[in-house]
Amino acid sequence: MAIDSKRIAKNTIYMYARMILIMLVGIYTSRVVLDKLGVDDYGLYNAVASIVAMISFLNATLSTSTSRFLTYDLGKGEKQKLQDTFSTSFFTHVLLAVFVVVLMETAGLWYMHAKFVIPDGREIATNVIYHISIFTAAIAIIQVPYTASIMAHEDLSVYAYVGIFDVFARLGIVYLLKIAPIDSLIVYAFLVALVQLLVTLVYVIISRNKYEETHLVWHFNKDTFREMLGFTGWTAVANLSNTVVVQGSTVLLNLFFAPAIIASKALANQITSAVMQFVNNFRVALNPQIIKSYVAGENEEFKKLSLRSTVFTCDLLIILGFPCIVTMKAILKLWLVEVPPLAVEFTQLAIISQIISSISSSTYIPFVASGQLKQNAVWGAVASFGYFVILYLCFKNGAGAIWVQWLNLILALTLTLWMRPVLLKKEIGFSYKDVFRCFFECFKPMAVAGFLSYGLSLLFGDTIWEQLLLFIAVFVVCCCTTWLFLDKPIRAFFVNTLKSKLHKG
Repeated sequence: MAIDSKRIAKNTIYMYARMILIMLVGIYTSRVVLDKLGVDDYGLYNAVASIVAMISFLNATLSTSTSRFLTYDLGKGEKQKLQDTFSTSFFTHVLLAVFVVVLMETAGLWYMHAKFVIPDGREIATNVIYHISIFTAAIAIIQVPYTASIMAHEDLSVYAYVGIFDVFARLGIVYLLKIAPIDSLIVYAFLVALVQLLVTLVYVIISRNKYEETHLVWHFNKDTFREMLGFTGWTAVANLSNTVVVQGSTVLLNLFFAPAIIASKALANQITSAVMQFVNNFRVALNPQIIKSYVAGENEEFKKLSLRSTVFTCDLLIILGFPCIVTMKAILKLWLVEVPPLAVEFTQLAIISQIISSISSSTYIPFVASGQLKQNAVWGAVASFGYFVILYLCFKNGAGAIWVQWLNLILALTLTLWMRPVLLKKEIGFSYKDVFRCFFECFKPMAVAGFLSYGLSLLFGDTIWEQLLLFIAVFVVCCCTTWLFLDKPIRAFFVNTLKSKLHKG
């Protein structure tokens, strides 16, 4: 199976159009939401949501599993198996949603009342948004099989259109939040849940009209379930590890620091997520091709595409991340009415960590395609829980909140430079030479672009126009640096991918 460059380019363009619109509206809406709720309520909402997210890692687990198996069955052309897989995954997600609701309304509710730090006078609002957040998480879980089917079919125009609907619905939240006559925090949580419900209904309706396998068969295939469960078990461990790092750190911040600090971390996560949308769109367009090349037995094509996607991902993050890092203070001042404490430092370190983590996470798809997940999950779990314990001990002994990001950076370097190369060779059959050559191609432009970006930042002042010029200058420097360091075959692949879309037919 040859690489379908035209489809990759087409899907990438759909995803980028979706992402740009979402990012532009998101910049506006998050500013208004933070202003309307205030720093404390905004931090409180994210802290409450993090408790639900701690268990909702299972959602990401089954999303990865469902997408992989649907793509695998599509690659083999087994229509009956495809329908069995979808129906089984749907009923599995329903069971998971029920499990999450029960667990959160028992053990989670106990934690809320026994351990959670709630500002005076916000007890009722906190309880209400907690229950609403559980409902939102349950709906999101049930949606997963439908979005996974869209990804497997590589029909990302649908995903883009629903994303546009989603973003305008969230824009409506901002308007309603401004005129809400009651507690803004409760109204915000309710409207977020309503949007999630509407988006899920849209996905269900469109999927049932486009894809035959989404018409449910009232039969739970035990063999398919066991096959998915074996894959899902280790994926769950891997996603739990990531959840411990992202959401567990937020829970620890709630135990030791004021809500304003949590708001800073939430903003850092939001900005990092916006930057990551650029590269995630490329991954979403490319991942089905990687899995299908593995299914077709084209081992060399499979390895080549996996490593090329890693270089592209890192380069895109360098181009987008470094201009944001050097102008972050100006960005936050321009964006927000009130900038929470440590927000600039949190965000800068978060972007640096994400650039390095992208190298490791991009090379995770070969494990998904081959199903060799056990060692990756075990190593990742040990590293992530070690991070959580060390962070707790640091806070317990008086360390500042910024250590959340410093330890995250150390973790990213450890996973990327040590764990990933060993596992790619041992489990998938990649050679150290190819893996470290790929990593070297990522770190070369990172080092040069970082040095030049820092040098440019010393030449510009703090006025808004100077910072705008600095952003543009760093962006151009990063574009030129990453392009010059690309290997000729990868550069040719990138150019051909774009040309395949420009030359229709």
